[in-house]
Amino acid sequence: PTSSDVDIAVRLAQPNPENKPTKFLYRDVLIEVNYPPWSDINSPEIVLGEYRRAGGVRPANILSDPSGELSSLFGALSNDFAKRRWAGRRCEDAMRNTLGFLKRVDEWALYHDQVTCWLFGRAGRCHILLTAALQNPTARRRSLETRTLLDGYGHLDLYESLLKLQGSARMGKLRVEYHLAAFTEIFDFAKEIIKTPHRFASDISEVGRPISIGGSREFLHRVWDVVETIMDANAEIEE
Repeated sequence: PTSSDVDIAVRLAQPNPENKPTKFLYRDVLIEVNYPPWSDINSPEIVLGEYRRAGGVRPANILSDPSGELSSLFGALSNDFAKRRWAGRRCEDAMRNTLGFLKRVDEWALYHDQVTCWLFGRAGRCHILLTAALQNPTARRRSLETRTLLDGYGHLDLYESLLKLQGSARMGKLRVEYHLAAFTEIFDFAKEIIKTPHRFASDISEVGRPISIGGSREFLHRVWDVVETIMDANAEIEE
């Protein structure tokens, strides 16, 4: 879909290559590339213990492996992915990551740094739960996936608590659309003037707009379809 990209990790013999592309269009598909050093992916202690990295350690995810090293490594690691030891280690990693961002929210820091720390710290609460359930700790769909997870375990009340913590428990559709419209206006202004180096600079761009804006709008409509379906079902039960 145009509102999503494809993440690709490229292992290079040369570490930290210069002028490496990060986000670009290829045959109408938006590709986002990262270049992890071999030392970050050749150790079980590192890969299986990091919640954001371990989910991709599956032989089926390998696109090209001329040497066969990745296939051999990923095959061995995928067998241990669901073991309690590593699942617990990843939950601890998700907790550290979440608290780390929240602790770095400093009122004296640059405003965009404060927002970034708050945003990732807030997202981490869902990531902890998804990691514990051996599910993919997604970015955009994390809240909806967490709701489905908690509902399946009969703890939907905990989801309401998560929404209250971030201040959106009683936020209606019109309010969300208002925030999205304001965000769109700011995004379109920022992508034209951005100069300061920033880790998410490639996202604040024309090529990243279909994901940041279009993807947010698409997801909003999808979420509200779910909400309206639940409300209709509850109304039928009450009748």
